[in-house]
Amino acid sequence: KKILILALNYAFCFGFEIALYTSLYNFIIDKYKLSYRTSYNIPIIYAIVNLIGRPLGGLLSDYNFQYNSLQKKIKSSIVITFLLGVSILFYTFYILNLKCQNYCFDNIDIKAFIILFIIILLCNINEGTIFGLFPHLTNNLGFSAGLISSIGLLGSVIGNLLFDTNIKNLGLYFFGFGNIFMVLLLIIYLL
Repeated sequence: KKILILALNYAFCFGFEIALYTSLYNFIIDKYKLSYRTSYNIPIIYAIVNLIGRPLGGLLSDYNFQYNSLQKKIKSSIVITFLLGVSILFYTFYILNLKCQNYCFDNIDIKAFIILFIIILLCNINEGTIFGLFPHLTNNLGFSAGLISSIGLLGSVIGNLLFDTNIKNLGLYFFGFGNIFMVLLLIIYLL
């Protein structure tokens, strides 16, 4: 049961990240009217955050276990999941409704891209904490890693379907509220 909770957490996190990367290109072209080349490069820049964020999440997880306890390790994952959900909702409710006015550079709303960078960083840190946490909850490491990864990919399939609907920001609402819901499940089943 605990591994399934972590797998769902990973689906709302990794699934969001992959769905975002595959949808961001068209979103940038539609919203900001940037060139195809620039619109192609921006998701690549965000993907590079993986090189920083996941190891940071793993370090955070290892630090909390080494100097504190497994409970502290779980709490750090809960806090990161909460911050991720809140930042996605903030991006959805606030940033996407702004028109490019004071903080624009070539029709790009810089605040929106900075907050998106923070969201992706939090997402990767959370992924690192999840993979730092699951070995303490099961003896079936190979199966659990495969299950968590595959459910994470399922989250991206669902995310892409939601991002492709004509309902405004449905995918963002799903992942924002989904991460907040995951905080409740993590508290109930892991603490």
